[in-house]
Amino acid sequence: MKPVRQHILKTEIFRFRQFAINQSGAAMKVGTDGMLLGAWVKPGNAETILDIGTGTGLLALMLAQISLARIDAIEIDENAFLQAKENFDNSPWKDRLYAIHTSLQSLSENNTKKYDLIIGNPPFFEIANEEKGNNPIKMNKTRAVARATDSLPLEDLAKCSAKLLSREGKLYIILPIQSADNFISLANNYGLRLQEILSIKSREDTKTIRVIMGFGFNKPNQVIENEFVIYDIINKYSAEYIELTKEYHSKDFSV
Repeated sequence: MKPVRQHILKTEIFRFRQFAINQSGAAMKVGTDGMLLGAWVKPGNAETILDIGTGTGLLALMLAQISLARIDAIEIDENAFLQAKENFDNSPWKDRLYAIHTSLQSLSENNTKKYDLIIGNPPFFEIANEEKGNNPIKMNKTRAVARATDSLPLEDLAKCSAKLLSREGKLYIILPIQSADNFISLANNYGLRLQEILSIKSREDTKTIRVIMGFGFNKPNQVIENEFVIYDIINKYSAEYIELTKEYHSKDFSV
């Protein structure tokens, strides 16, 4: 049985319990990858958070709902940046959400601030291997930029994150399973140690397709490993997905 592709929510305005996402101008719509990452990560007492490649602003808004942190959300695509800024301005937390039109590379070169938490759903082309007939060369140009590893190579992601992360801070990212070992090695080169990993499967009977990985500068005694299944056997959202995201969804997502 083939894995179910990421569920993309294509409505122009997607309403959550405490905020709304206007995604009419965004290349990358709200989807399960972002929802899983935003719901899985717990900011705790983080005072400063960086959202890499914010897109619609989803991750920043999810973390703003459950924290008191100042959140900087960077985006290289101008349309997405403007969309995120609009979504931030219309949220209850607009006084501590900041959309910044810049790349991670530029931010790390020009900024001395350290972040307690860095989170990102970074761009990748590997998704094309999972979506039959989806040739990256034929993709919409803006969507291609959002998914192209050329705009943010994994080594830059590791290097820049290590530079911007506070000594006790955490980096969380979601990647295709085939990129995981490479990124773990790159992160290790810059002093970031894998501390936890969540293996994500479409269904119980399929292989792992994504991983959420948590890194920090301190090497753990043991890496925390967990597994997560998105859909049940009839392709409805699993009970664990509904439970994980219940603080955000404004309707019953079991149907």
